[in-house]
Amino acid sequence: MAVLLYLDRFCVGIAEPYIRQDLGLTKQQMGNFLSAFFWTYALAQVPAGWMSDRYGARRMLTIYILTWSVFTALMGLAGGFVMLLITRAAYGLGQSGAYPTSSTIISRWIPLEGRGGASAIVSGGGRIGLVLAPIITTVLIVALVPSDAKMTFDSDSVIDLPSIHDTLWPKEVDDQPAHTTYLAERLQKVRRTNSVNDFIAELNQQITSLDLYTAESFARLKSLDKTATAIIKRIDNGDDVSKQDVHKLNRFLVEAILPSQLKGLYVKSWRPVLWIYGALGIFVAGFFWFVARDNPSEHPGVNELELTKIHGDAGNNPKQAEALPMMAILQNRSLWASSAMQICVNIGWLFVGTWFATYLLEEYQTPIHERGLMAMTPFIVAWFGSISGGVFTDRLARRIGVRWGRRLPLMLGIGLSASAFCVCPFLDDPWAVTAMMAAMAFGVDFAVPSMWAFNQDIGGDFAGSILGWGNMWGNLGAAASPPLLVYISETYDWNTMFYVCGAVMAVGSALCLLMDAEEKVVATPSVTE
Repeated sequence: MAVLLYLDRFCVGIAEPYIRQDLGLTKQQMGNFLSAFFWTYALAQVPAGWMSDRYGARRMLTIYILTWSVFTALMGLAGGFVMLLITRAAYGLGQSGAYPTSSTIISRWIPLEGRGGASAIVSGGGRIGLVLAPIITTVLIVALVPSDAKMTFDSDSVIDLPSIHDTLWPKEVDDQPAHTTYLAERLQKVRRTNSVNDFIAELNQQITSLDLYTAESFARLKSLDKTATAIIKRIDNGDDVSKQDVHKLNRFLVEAILPSQLKGLYVKSWRPVLWIYGALGIFVAGFFWFVARDNPSEHPGVNELELTKIHGDAGNNPKQAEALPMMAILQNRSLWASSAMQICVNIGWLFVGTWFATYLLEEYQTPIHERGLMAMTPFIVAWFGSISGGVFTDRLARRIGVRWGRRLPLMLGIGLSASAFCVCPFLDDPWAVTAMMAAMAFGVDFAVPSMWAFNQDIGGDFAGSILGWGNMWGNLGAAASPPLLVYISETYDWNTMFYVCGAVMAVGSALCLLMDAEEKVVATPSVTE
């Protein structure tokens, strides 16, 4: 479930440039689109968690998975911004119950001393989904380009003709790359045209020519698609290359020089990717319903010894939660500190799941295959942070108690993340920035199991509701993050955005000092026979 959760949630980060180009949207609109998920996801956290506590995790999580999977598929049918926004918001509602329900399951199935490790497994599953999202989405986007797709451009392929002129024929040409100068010379006939049709006609002449590529002219073009690189290697080896492959190479050469001014070839394939993910989710929902039970005693594979291990000598099930204790929640200082901390963390962390791939494309013109690899690297590293963080908090809690056993891993992990953001402005290589994003993701995920265990420690039978409360506030931060970060990057620059993320995360680390896992929200309700 957790793998699918993040696979569906963050696949749009890789597809974002193609969705934006296909529907003719601005980056600010895409920021609002990415944000829409987190508004509904945040505001539905508490009611979704309470419904799972009240009506059972098996029933409700099945409904949640089905809901977000159906709207993931429907997003692939969007014809404009409004439908894109509605479907994104709707599957945010579906996903809102996933982690609170998982917390309920852990609190009813796992003894106290193992909850940090169990939380790390669930959290780690989400991070596996984050790892898979860039690479699987990249592979599917490339593979699902229609076999009969034309390599030439249509008139609606031009996103910004004035920007094309500025790139090809700038006022200052001293620093212009050789490949850009070469293409500008090939398109000299339309240098002064304001007609999109005339420009496209001449550009397509270059696409269908057999002599556009020369090794000398494109020797320094590093941001080439993997498919184009393979064709060039065959040309350099003297192998026969079909006209269709030459046209494809020419298309990718032009796209690499004008990445944001022309619609890319992969614009055609983002929709079926979402349909595939939606169908996969429907299967997962059915599988979960088949294997899961609300309580251990209801599962045919659980014996009396295991029941005693889970619930103590009585071997009983927790009772279903009744009314949510809102007054106790509102009066709990530690829970407010945890909520504020999660706002800070999500503002910064969400960059790597939303705008990082776009940053790599705009700042370094990184091709899609390498971009997918870079985008998944932080999440591979983060998985190790999640597992090690779960083990660390459990061992620390047994030795020094849950107050510092939860607080210290949170401070260390989030502090590392803040530092990693602040290093990025001093780097000028995409892989170096990727390494810092990996350190940032490791730090956040090292802290996550402690945050989960903190909510379970203080929440008792309301663990799902309490986790939902904190998640609600954290995801309000996530909702603000995409439009906020794109505003900062466009108004100032990406480096300013990195500093802002680092500062906000530093505040989050400091807030952990106010969190006390011994400060219960409510007394754990007594169990019934």
